[in-house]
Formats: sequence, C-alpha cells, structure tokens
Amino acid sequence: MTHDAILNKYCVTLSDGTQCEMHCIGDDACFRQLIRLYNKNGWPIPLQKVPRCKDDEATVKTAMDQNNDASKSEYGKFTDPRDGKAYKTVRIGEQVWLAENLNWEGAGVCYNEDPANGAKYGRLYTWEEAMKAVPPGWHLPADEEWEKLLDFAGGFPVAGLKLKAEYGWYYIGTDEFGFSAVSGGKLHCEEGRYFYGMGSNGCWWTATKYHYRNMRDDNNSNMLNSPFVVCSNVANEGDALSIRLVKD
Repeated sequence: MTHDAILNKYCVTLSDGTQCEMHCIGDDACFRQLIRLYNKNGWPIPLQKVPRCKDDEATVKTAMDQNNDASKSEYGKFTDPRDGKAYKTVRIGEQVWLAENLNWEGAGVCYNEDPANGAKYGRLYTWEEAMKAVPPGWHLPADEEWEKLLDFAGGFPVAGLKLKAEYGWYYIGTDEFGFSAVSGGKLHCEEGRYFYGMGSNGCWWTATKYHYRNMRDDNNSNMLNSPFVVCSNVANEGDALSIRLVKD
C-alpha cells in the first residue's frame, strides 16, 4: 500500500492486479472509502456505491463486491470487419457504446490532417459521411439515446464529469462508466475551413441531421458553459465532428 499525504489518498494493488484508490474517512485511521478502481488492464471499474473498507485485501474485495453488485457497466471489444480495427466497448445501463471515437479511414479527416491525431482521437466526419461510416450492427445515437445515457450518468449538470476521460482535458473527468469522452475538436466550415478545439472540445454527431452533443472546457458563471455539462448544438453544413456509436 502507498500513501499520498498531500491528497490523503491510499493506493492498494490486489493479488489479481486490481488497483484501488481510497481516502481516509474523517479521523478514522483504519477505515477508508473507495474512490476509484481499475482492473488489471487499467480499465476503470465504475463505482455505483462508495463502500467503506480496511487496508487488507479481504475487506477491499468485499467492498468491491458491493460495488459490482450495483454497477451496470460491462466492457468488451468490437472489431470493425471493414478494416480490422478493434475498439473498446462499454455497456452502460441498457446501452452498449463504443468507448472510443470511430477511426475508419474510408471517409473523414484527421485533425490537422495528422494521422497521429486520428489514432488518438478518431477521425472527423461530416454528418453525411458519418451516416455512411457506420459499421454493421451499430448506428449513430438518436437524441433520445444520448438523453438516456446522460440521465444514467446523473443528468444536468454532472454527466460530463462522469463521462469525460481522465486525460486530454484541462478539466478532466472521472470516467466513472468507462465512456472515456475525449476532446477531438472539430473541422469548422463557416466563413472558411479550419480545425478547432482539440484538447478543449469534444463533439459527437447524433442521428438527427446536423445535430450534435458537445463537451468543452469552458468554465464561467453561466451554468450552460460548465466544463461538466453536455450541450446539444446544431452544426453548419460541412462541419466535421467525431463519431460515437451505439449498438443495434
């Protein structure tokens, strides 16, 4: 076990490779509160409950079992038959989502036309390209499917906190459900054509023409611009955005 005295955080690695992060509970030197779990492959394990436990492996595992009973997220893999690329998937509630942005090279463009950005953030597609880029068995999420995801993640104004990745943003998220939303930016096509927002904006198409969902790093007195709010917007014709898919 290691202890971060500044954050008052304890880290325990179990015999199966699971990594646990815990905080002290008040002045109690024996009991901790689980705040984050990772499996042996580094995938986050969603915390639906926040159980108490001691430092020994047996009580940590008991707390994990309590959490797993409440958790509704399951992880998997999808291999795109068109190009052989493998993507992480996650079941969140009753939905199965890609846990990464689509990076199919049959359409779209990489941010700044740099393939390294495509590998990290996925490619950017116009809405028309997005409709044709969907692999068999998946579809662009309808507005109602986005709402179902956001409601499950706590709704306004905290869903973005739980769905944002723990990297690539100034205001990072907790990635509580393994959705791992990243800030892939967009290709903006109003009054010129330019790339914008990688590192501070994530934009994903819906099935409704030119409608998209947006997370960003704005933080001011306007609640709608909170870094943890997921907004609904309408793009310009020709704008290119990221794609997240939901399983049929």
